[in-house]
Amino acid sequence: MKFPKILQLLMLGALTACGSSDVELGDDGGVGSVVDADPSAVDADPNAPDAMPSTCFADGAACNNCIDDDEDGFIDGADPECTGYQDDDESSFETGIPGDNVDAIIQDCFFDGNSGGGNDGCAQHVCCLLEPFVDCCEGNQTPQNDGCIDFTGPKYDPAECVSTQACTDNCAPLTPPGCDCFGCCTVCNGTDCADVLTNPAIYEEPNCSANANPAQGECCESEHLEGCYSCTKSAECGGGTCDASPTDCILCPGQSVDDLPASCNGDQTCPNSQTACQQTSDCGQDQYCSNGCCVSSIIIN
Repeated sequence: MKFPKILQLLMLGALTACGSSDVELGDDGGVGSVVDADPSAVDADPNAPDAMPSTCFADGAACNNCIDDDEDGFIDGADPECTGYQDDDESSFETGIPGDNVDAIIQDCFFDGNSGGGNDGCAQHVCCLLEPFVDCCEGNQTPQNDGCIDFTGPKYDPAECVSTQACTDNCAPLTPPGCDCFGCCTVCNGTDCADVLTNPAIYEEPNCSANANPAQGECCESEHLEGCYSCTKSAECGGGTCDASPTDCILCPGQSVDDLPASCNGDQTCPNSQTACQQTSDCGQDQYCSNGCCVSSIIIN
């Protein structure tokens, strides 16, 4: 299998981002809390989460502005490429958030708005997700002798491909149905569904705007699944499984209620006791309507 040139340069991103925490959770709580707009101001209740908007706004980020920015028929949280309130790129898996989507090797919580693993307990080598679709070097294996792919930086160790309880506690509530905490998602484009790694940092280009027919590894979007890497989801940390043929009435990213079989009577089901929604205003104040289910959300500045 030919691996693109980005994998020879992956560690450039890792050296600048691995272990960093570009955006930190607020002091008012864990998952669902926010960074204060004015950190110097005294909170009315420092033990409670700050207020969070419950619907979209005309001047909001692309994934929270009530508009189908990329004209694909999906608006805001219904778009498979939206990860939360502050995601400012509805047309690709990029978020447009400074410090996000920059670590190609050590994958943290894909849905928390930053690429640092220190604040959520999530840190897995990218090979944990790419295996067995990519032959990654492990132990004393070398590319020259074993034909595997090596990564300059943290060594791949399959024994470390187990998510921590802290990661599950912090990230699973942020993760939409069909995805694991690290951005391996079952994404559908019509009836074409695949488990793909969505982090744009691992691809040659972060989006497919200049490539209408990408080869695997060149770019990854819901409309260009052929350019995405296949992946293996974490069994310990995720937002719940979905069915490419939604017989269980749980939709995958890129599907809509029109894809539900007649047996669902037009009603979507959500895993993990999540509440079904049509828009974010159907959810609680600290939640975002992602792919028809209410998930926790973090607002960052």
